[in-house]
Amino acid sequence: YIAMELEKLYSKEEVLMMYLNTINYGDGAYGIQSAAKHYFSKNASDLTVVEAALLCGIPQQPTYNNPVSYPENALARRDLVLGRMLYNEYITQEEYDEAIATELNLNVQERPDDGIYLAPFFTSYVRNQLEEEFTSDVVFKGGLTVYTTIDLDMQQWAEDACAAKEETLDSDVEVSLTCVEPSTGYIKAMRGGKDYETDEYNTSWQMHRQAGSCFKAFALAACIEMGISPSTQVSGKSPVYIGNWRVENYQGGQMGTMSLAQATAVSSNTAYARVVRTIGAAKVVDMAYRLGITSELEELNAVVLGAAGGVNTLEMASAFGTLGNSGVHNDTTAITKILDSNGDVLYEHQVDGNQAISPEVACAATQVLQGVVTGGTGTSAYMNWQVAAGKTGTTDNYRDSWFCGYTPQLSTAVWIGSREERYIQDNVGGANCCPVWRAFMNNALSKYETGIAFPTANSPSYNSSLTFMTEEEKKAAEEEEKKKQEEKDKATDTDGDGFNDFDEKEAGTDPNDPNDYPGPKEPVDSDGDGFSDADEAAAGTDPNDPNSYPGATPPVDPDPGDPDPGDPDPGDPTDPKPGS
Repeated sequence: YIAMELEKLYSKEEVLMMYLNTINYGDGAYGIQSAAKHYFSKNASDLTVVEAALLCGIPQQPTYNNPVSYPENALARRDLVLGRMLYNEYITQEEYDEAIATELNLNVQERPDDGIYLAPFFTSYVRNQLEEEFTSDVVFKGGLTVYTTIDLDMQQWAEDACAAKEETLDSDVEVSLTCVEPSTGYIKAMRGGKDYETDEYNTSWQMHRQAGSCFKAFALAACIEMGISPSTQVSGKSPVYIGNWRVENYQGGQMGTMSLAQATAVSSNTAYARVVRTIGAAKVVDMAYRLGITSELEELNAVVLGAAGGVNTLEMASAFGTLGNSGVHNDTTAITKILDSNGDVLYEHQVDGNQAISPEVACAATQVLQGVVTGGTGTSAYMNWQVAAGKTGTTDNYRDSWFCGYTPQLSTAVWIGSREERYIQDNVGGANCCPVWRAFMNNALSKYETGIAFPTANSPSYNSSLTFMTEEEKKAAEEEEKKKQEEKDKATDTDGDGFNDFDEKEAGTDPNDPNDYPGPKEPVDSDGDGFSDADEAAAGTDPNDPNSYPGATPPVDPDPGDPDPGDPDPGDPTDPKPGS
């Protein structure tokens, strides 16, 4: 239908010309003139048949057929095009034989290391946004001046932080990072891949991967909005079955009963499985959408562990930023203003946020998520000079790791994984993504006033009667708490009467009263003089001095330095006849 409508307005030659002037030729070249300049350092009108055939073969798969990165692929495509030209009699057999015997003979024009080439993934995203609003003809030939949100310093810091991490990883494992300013929705940095010239796929917004436990933040916010306090107790025992869904904690770890806030900090899967069992998956999905997630999610219980739909770093940075912005969501944007060739304003962005959730809910959720950074799975993101909050995430078999963290100024999401969706050893959010996030934010926050606190609000009304535990789980939790108290009592003698608190409670005596104890006990004799401390206290003698005791005292020696006066000759034997 579209082709038919185009043919009513344009000739086939005009349609082809528009296509050739806008199509992607790989390596960052759009349009046949740009491609000719880039690959052969000449104008399109000066291309040879062989060179033109090479360029014609690229658009089918611009990355795979890139003659710089994959010359063998490009050569095969070129020869295929030449074969079609021979078949359709555009060239002779002799010209064909000569052409396929020709090497690529590229004369690549190196790109300047500044301007748009410092942020090619961001630039491609901007181009995509422009094409959604304007025709390709206007975008590429309309003389537009486009003002964007990118901060080139931040972009370079993002590149540096991600590249440093990638040096420690396998070659197919990459790092994606997107930074958003929550107060405006402006995209400040977008790192969508290792090398745009060899691979134009932008993981920051084109990728959709499971985000693991990062989705617990959305469940937390949903609970608070429903009136469920973060101090509400939940069991972390593993495994737990929710219908046919079996859930375990990380590495099968066992966790006892804890508060919802504690379960968030330590990222207990089984605790949050019980949470979604109580509140329902629809609440989690709804919260995710309202905060800023744009990808499609399924209303499955597994959504609480990020396993009900793929997301990218752009939307995750946006959603988490809403929590740090008092619940106000600003749609992300890369463009602030567009001028036409005459300098007239075609478009100017207006910051117009919507109150996605109440300030009370956003601030309460942020307070809990700060615990992830200060004492939970995200401590590698901690900065002692600036408060931060966030959530780590790791998917099954370590295929993906995440950290989505935010401060009052910026929200940044980091993903590490392979497009092959394979197992990656030790690929966990806390150990892998948090250091990248911190390295970037340490620099990025230099653009802002630092040391500031998150916004505050009144405490939400926690009036819900919902509980996360079944009656059986409650009973088990009570027994568990009773055992813990018993062990503590057995190791404690509060009143110092020689009987531990457990024995006193069992006997019905007061563990806080040293004079109330069960049964007889051995009297205490501190100085070992044969008199109990109690008797010495009653007699007024010192219970800590063995020479001070009640009753008879030893005879006084008139001259303690001399031998006993009763012995006439202490050197002689007492027995007058020792030999007899």
